[in-house]
Amino acid sequence: ASVSLPGTARVRVSVKNWGSARESVRVRAQGDDLALEPSSSEVVLDAGAEIRVTIVASDPFGLTVR
Repeated sequence: ASVSLPGTARVRVSVKNWGSARESVRVRAQGDDLALEPSSSEVVLDAGAEIRVTIVASDPFGLTVR
């Protein structure tokens, strides 16, 4: 499959701590021929907390992403 990015694409990931203790979570993204911001982030969630992480993907070469 391929996706043609017109400039940038935003991916929003929801992370929820279903546990009863504070937790640290690492969110990472990777892809061939993509510029990803942030490519990795670490979030600390209190018990029952939820957060949304936005990852911005762009094609640094102006080509179709495969």
